[in-house]
Amino acid sequence: MCIIVGSKNAWSFRRKVEVSGTRIFARQKDNGKQVLIYSMELASSVAAAMILPIPIVAGSNEDSVSFLNFKSYPNFFLEMKQGFLKESEEHFGIESARIKKPKLKVQDVGDYEASFVPSQSDWSRLDERFRLPADLWGQLPEYKDYGFAVFKLKPTPTRLGFLPRPKTIHPMAFEFSSRMPDAIFFPTVHVHDRKLHRTAGFDHHLYYQAADREESSKSPSVKQEGCDSFSHGPARSFLNTAMCQETIAPDLPVYCKRLHGDLLNQDTILSASG
Repeated sequence: MCIIVGSKNAWSFRRKVEVSGTRIFARQKDNGKQVLIYSMELASSVAAAMILPIPIVAGSNEDSVSFLNFKSYPNFFLEMKQGFLKESEEHFGIESARIKKPKLKVQDVGDYEASFVPSQSDWSRLDERFRLPADLWGQLPEYKDYGFAVFKLKPTPTRLGFLPRPKTIHPMAFEFSSRMPDAIFFPTVHVHDRKLHRTAGFDHHLYYQAADREESSKSPSVKQEGCDSFSHGPARSFLNTAMCQETIAPDLPVYCKRLHGDLLNQDTILSASG
């Protein structure tokens, strides 16, 4: 689920923020932690925040998420795209409480400020500009015991008389202890206007690696669950894995699933083993 919350009211936010070109990489590591790396094109004339609900292990605290700084590797997803077979690209089309609690930790992660909200009861500790209407959570009962990674986004440069100029923001990356050790979770539900809609327009490329199994590195296949395309070689052949801060398995291929067009507004969950 990707929730974009503007610092203005909902009406002005719809006029002044546009999101497109979403790219997400996910991997379930052997230590029970899942990696998420997220990037998109953003045009915004107001300060905004991206909120990603994540299926954390029950009882996780504020230190349960590790944010990673990918500012020095802004081309991560551009290089990722280079790793895919030409013939596959042609087929695939790649283009609460009254007790006052302390404020949540805010970490500088490249161009962002990032915070982890351990539970819905902790929203009061977040900057009030980026809180969501209480009735929205009533429509999303599946997130009642999720945690939330929050990235505060800066406005993008504006053009006189037009919406702000779209800007590809450098990847946002973090690891968390997942309650789904056998699955890869992609937060793909959209809430871009403080309202939940049954369907949404998608422009997503979901990249992932299957579990560290010998057979998955020897014979990648488009039959991999949910897979539309796969890389022409292991990740180390097209990514600078030394800059990936151990989020990538260098010797395994990368798979890709594309979500495009008007689709059911829901998260995407794939098998970690493929």
